[in-house]
Amino acid sequence: MCALPLDITLLTLTCLTSIKRERRATLQVAYRPRHRYKRCDAVEYCEELTLTPYESLWLSAFIKTQLIEVSLGLLLLFTLSTRGRLSTPLSLPRDLLVLFIASSITHPPLWFVLPTLCRQWGVSYEGYVAIGEGLVVLCEGLWYRATLRPLGGRASLSLLLSLALNTVSASIGLIFR
Repeated sequence: MCALPLDITLLTLTCLTSIKRERRATLQVAYRPRHRYKRCDAVEYCEELTLTPYESLWLSAFIKTQLIEVSLGLLLLFTLSTRGRLSTPLSLPRDLLVLFIASSITHPPLWFVLPTLCRQWGVSYEGYVAIGEGLVVLCEGLWYRATLRPLGGRASLSLLLSLALNTVSASIGLIFR
């Protein structure tokens, strides 16, 4: 096992297949200033990095959700901005980050916490989706109200934005499930 020092300034993790007889995976870690290269067995690291099938589904859904909600959110904010409905002009990097963080906050609990609770309470899958999406719309609406400056703190616009983004995202997710 490799002991990774805390003062690593450059860390490059690469799983390579060696051409040696064993054809074992190796991990190449570049350190500065201590060692130029240090090789260690990557099998244990690669096993730690593998995802369960459920985690793989979550990661796929998370990426798709981010792509849908962030792009659609920016489009809706831009449309509201051009029509003069926003209180301040858009700040693309900030608004992009706010939209990304909203789903990042709500997506993991929706996938990893709520299913366990719904199973304990005996809630069906349809009930889980309804409860989950309702909570997500509410949480993200509150997040948008607190952080999206162009909305001016208006709860109605924040909740409508959250509802629109999550309706499209959940619908696409359920259709291609």
